[in-house]
Amino acid sequence: MQSIVLVILSAIFWSGTVQAKLLNRNILEVERQVYTQRDFEIYVIAKEGLFLRKGVAPTIVNAETWSSQLETYKNEMLINGLFNQEAQRLVSFLPNADMVRKSSEIIFQSIKRSSLLSDRYRVLKVTEPEVKSQIVVLLKVQAYLKSKANKVAQTDWLYRVDRDALWFKRIQKGMPFRFFEGANQHQRLSSL
Repeated sequence: MQSIVLVILSAIFWSGTVQAKLLNRNILEVERQVYTQRDFEIYVIAKEGLFLRKGVAPTIVNAETWSSQLETYKNEMLINGLFNQEAQRLVSFLPNADMVRKSSEIIFQSIKRSSLLSDRYRVLKVTEPEVKSQIVVLLKVQAYLKSKANKVAQTDWLYRVDRDALWFKRIQKGMPFRFFEGANQHQRLSSL
């Protein structure tokens, strides 16, 4: 009898523990495409891994960086939404297989060198196809931003969206997007 009670209590405790872990959640919708927090974090891992500079620690998604990184992600996904709307016109911005392969190699080397990136990579249980999918998005967005080079905020290693630029304001005005409820608050994702 005691063993049955113990098994039932263990099952209740275990199921409560699993439910308490956040495995994923929807945070953003752009042009009918839903992006999850996991998508967002994998994108940040890919971006940080690809553009990681020697001697500079990567920035991972956390409570302190959540708002600014989410805003950057939203802006870049608005640009990515253009590729759904205007696929034929923007085909020249699509990365070729060699660019994706080389970028993937750089990212995986960065993940090996950085404990911050490798820890998040491991917790999220990221697969190589997921990284490659985010690389394609990242390279498309960077190519588009490079084409606007005199109209974007640029560092020596990365093109950034200038939210005040007229071209971006037009995109933002014409591209439907929304944040899901609670998306403005950071929640740490867990692995199962």
